[in-house]
Amino acid sequence: FAALHAAVPGLPLASSTILPGIVLRRDFAAYCPAEGELRALLVTEPLQPALTAPGVEFVVDSEGQYEASLRWITRRTEALVKHLQSNSVKLLLSSTKQDEVVIYYAQLYGVSVVECLLSEEMALISEITGVSPYAPFGDDMYREITEIAVASFCQPLLLGSKRCVHIGFTSVCAFQPHCLILCGPVDGVNEQHAAALQEAFTMLQQLFKTVDQRGECKAEGESQNKASDVCSWDSSPTQKQIIVENISCNSNQVSECQLKALSDETETKILAPDESGSLVDKQKSYSTAVLACNADTVTACELLDVGKGLEKTCCNIVPFKQEESCVGIAQDHSSSLIEAGSVLPVGGYFEILLHYYIQYYAKQCQQSEVAVVSNVVADALLSIPKALYRTTELDSFTKFYLKAVNSLRKNQPLPGNKEGLESVYCKYQLVVSVLHCVTELLSIDLIIGIKQPVQKIEDRDSEDDF
Repeated sequence: FAALHAAVPGLPLASSTILPGIVLRRDFAAYCPAEGELRALLVTEPLQPALTAPGVEFVVDSEGQYEASLRWITRRTEALVKHLQSNSVKLLLSSTKQDEVVIYYAQLYGVSVVECLLSEEMALISEITGVSPYAPFGDDMYREITEIAVASFCQPLLLGSKRCVHIGFTSVCAFQPHCLILCGPVDGVNEQHAAALQEAFTMLQQLFKTVDQRGECKAEGESQNKASDVCSWDSSPTQKQIIVENISCNSNQVSECQLKALSDETETKILAPDESGSLVDKQKSYSTAVLACNADTVTACELLDVGKGLEKTCCNIVPFKQEESCVGIAQDHSSSLIEAGSVLPVGGYFEILLHYYIQYYAKQCQQSEVAVVSNVVADALLSIPKALYRTTELDSFTKFYLKAVNSLRKNQPLPGNKEGLESVYCKYQLVVSVLHCVTELLSIDLIIGIKQPVQKIEDRDSEDDF
């Protein structure tokens, strides 16, 4: 974003515009107007050859010998620029400052020069054009130049009082660069607008991200050399279960496929359907893995299908048959836990959904400690929508809560509003960050032993101090 926007102070905001191509914050060192497409060359070193290589001593016996060496350098520089002209190079983009001799011969042979470009600008041009910088001095200086980019136009551009270079490259990928010109009365206003736009683009990138259901799933008996999160079948006479093993665990990371607490033993979660088809927890050991399996179906996730509009806001459960392997399941069904562009209506709906399903889990949980903690977390989530509806009419939160919960119980779309939407992926990242924070708070990094308790020292003022 830094290379694709330019701030212009002293102009009204209405003068802001979007220009095709890129704007380089440098003026032409040599400008030779040319029409049509231009062949451009990227260089990262001076084109004027040095007398010796770095670290090699050069001995001159006389002034005439030194002048002869300078004439040799000048002739070699001219030959190199002429070689560029013979390859139809009309634009030279350099990350280093070129010598005056190079600028002179470039103007003489009709080659425009832009020098002292930033490394970020050079990297952006290389990404757009797909070419690498040209090395002028090698085994054959007069070889055919293949590292050539094509520019549709190249012209000077005046932004306020600063002269810049406006170039439009022919992109080799789907990315078509455009430059945002931000105008404002002072630099501070432009910085605020630039920061707001950058955050807006970041939000859009987050909106269109997806979350996979799981990492790498393999059936029991297959190779597990590279699997960090392995889903394996464990058969028994009465039921099938999935054992989720986290082989590689980093204390500073929380897996996106499963959110699980650190434990010395393998954590499992077994769910079985009741008569109405709902999931009844048969959990035998503590787990927070978001993966379940039972005798008839395996529920891998609960998707929020809300990207198609508010009227289609609902919760869908994707059924998995036990006869199919994990690989087959991933091929038959969508591999995304959160699809790109999934959104929710603002106003506390996400907190209500999370509260509802955590409370549902607590009712089915047979471990009293886990159930108590789940209920506490579920009730704490309601503090956010309560705060949102505190300033509205009386009992507005109660009406909102009952209406949303009734829709969930009847498997109906959530009642929408016209206030706006929020990204499901961003909410997912928020939950991951909160769980990571809780994990850090509850973890013990170091225990320091002391021989005796620290004595409490009281600071009492004596009568002499008054």
